[in-house]
Amino acid sequence: MTLAAPAAGFRAVAANYAVDAEVPYAIEGYDADGVADGSFEVGRGHRNVVGQLVRESVSDSSNNDQLVNFTSALLKVYVVPSTTALAEFVDGRAASAL
Repeated sequence: MTLAAPAAGFRAVAANYAVDAEVPYAIEGYDADGVADGSFEVGRGHRNVVGQLVRESVSDSSNNDQLVNFTSALLKVYVVPSTTALAEFVDGRAASAL
């Protein structure tokens, strides 16, 4: 999936993830009027050398938890923290509070 320039206030995936680094993501589909169309996907992938998001493992989706063949006019792609990353963050904060 080729990623366009980020929306105002957001950074490009390439600015934060090296080539082949794991990228936890969420994708939402929108119609031409900007209304969510119900298509979505949450998973893990990686950024390839040409800046595309290569979707590899889906944990939840509008397609029975499989890769979605998006036909939406607009896709919003977000980098989301994995449960492991969140747990490490919370554990680190708890340890620093002691």
